[in-house]
Amino acid sequence: MAEATPGGRPLVSIVTATYNASHLLRFAIKSVVQSTLADWELIVVGDHCTDDSEQVVAGFGDPRIRFYNLERNSGQQATPNNAGVARARGRYLCFLNQDDMFLPGHLASMVAAMQQGEADIICAGYAVIEPFQSPCTAAQLTVNNGGPVFRDRAYHPSRWYLASCWFMARETAAAVGPWRQESQSLVTPSQEWLFRACRQGRRIVCSDAVSLLVLYSGARKGAYRESGFSEHGHVFALMSSPGFTDTLAASMATSERRLERTLSRRLRRLYAFVCEPLLKRLGIHPLAPEMRVRYGGRGGFVRRWKQLTG
Repeated sequence: MAEATPGGRPLVSIVTATYNASHLLRFAIKSVVQSTLADWELIVVGDHCTDDSEQVVAGFGDPRIRFYNLERNSGQQATPNNAGVARARGRYLCFLNQDDMFLPGHLASMVAAMQQGEADIICAGYAVIEPFQSPCTAAQLTVNNGGPVFRDRAYHPSRWYLASCWFMARETAAAVGPWRQESQSLVTPSQEWLFRACRQGRRIVCSDAVSLLVLYSGARKGAYRESGFSEHGHVFALMSSPGFTDTLAASMATSERRLERTLSRRLRRLYAFVCEPLLKRLGIHPLAPEMRVRYGGRGGFVRRWKQLTG
């Protein structure tokens, strides 16, 4: 296990932006608490939450976890994430979306990878859990790896990289600068930030290992309204079952073979191969044309996401 940062500061700072979704937030926090690396702080920033999020955080009784609630609601991730980064004290920095979960070894593996010195930012592999409506075994989950266009470990902006998968030195985040508002970009604030880091010359490397679980709220209509069956709670319980990671890997391999045969995958790979280099040179995010067509102008994706999740 990596050594703690000297001076009493935590080794890793984790920033979680949240808004009135304590039934999801509690499992994101639980996943951090069960990490094999214990030298961390979790900074939870509410976007002017009016539910019981503060009480949920306090209920953990863990001094490593702090909650701050913004005085005004910004309606998107950039503002609370910036507020969290400003309060971070760790040597390393990462984010955890309120609806995602770290696997127990995530933090330890990211620290070890960073200490090899080959990257400024590491993007961890993640497993996307498709929606399901009732209890099931790990083998019955439909899982994919987000549909990567390329097989190498380089950063390709034509692929989506969730903020939850990023890991970096805190100084790197400061050098790249704050998250920009949704109204300032055709792509989301997270994808704009990572693309900006790339254009500044930051070395971004993708990890082969899967250490993060993603349950997209955008794929779950009304996900921010508490329901009788908790997909997050069920998946969190499955994480401790014997052979969970092996089962996850097998499901992802099956999904990958299926996706390789689809026309959409082939078209995305062709688009990335032909258009990505040119758009990058022009300073245009390769996802921007698709985002404009599918979601309208700036901030369109976030508006659609709010409609779906409630």
